[in-house]
Amino acid sequence: MNFLDGLFGPIPDQHRPWLVLIREQTARLSALVGDLRDLVHMEFHGDLRLSPEPVALDAAIRGAL
Repeated sequence: MNFLDGLFGPIPDQHRPWLVLIREQTARLSALVGDLRDLVHMEFHGDLRLSPEPVALDAAIRGAL
């Protein structure tokens, strides 16, 4: 049971889309934090070697959008 299920009472219809957005963005942020944690762990334990190189920033941004 969670906020969207009415854990603390009824959810007004105008609030529901915002709560859905918050839930989705929280899941994305949680996944990002988990990925960063895993990356730091791999770097610290020597499981991962990074080779930084130049990148076309405009192309990377367009690809992310």
